[in-house]
Amino acid sequence: MDFNGEAPDVSNITLIPCRICGRTFAEPTLVKHEVVCKKNAAKRRKVFDSGKMRALGSDIPLNKVLKPNQKPKPEKPKKSNWRQQHEEFIAAIRAAKGGNEGPPPRSSIPPSECLIC
Repeated sequence: MDFNGEAPDVSNITLIPCRICGRTFAEPTLVKHEVVCKKNAAKRRKVFDSGKMRALGSDIPLNKVLKPNQKPKPEKPKKSNWRQQHEEFIAAIRAAKGGNEGPPPRSSIPPSECLIC
């Protein structure tokens, strides 16, 4: 818009493409644009990390955020003593049926890990 509030006449303006990016501009604007476009074409843009940006405003520590193309490390599973627990369970069942004389065997599972207690 001009200062007097009227739109400029655009019917006689020819658009010329930029030699660097290919966008089209009017001739006076193209001269300015090509200088800026040449500077920006020489720079490498930094890869945007959306996970890092999401983590900035939250309680997630930044060292827990994965880098692009990085897979999470598989955590080592806990050593299970399922075989020992199974044997104790079988012994407790046999004792409850009356197959063994004497009191039932004590469980070696700590009360904090027991699901029944």
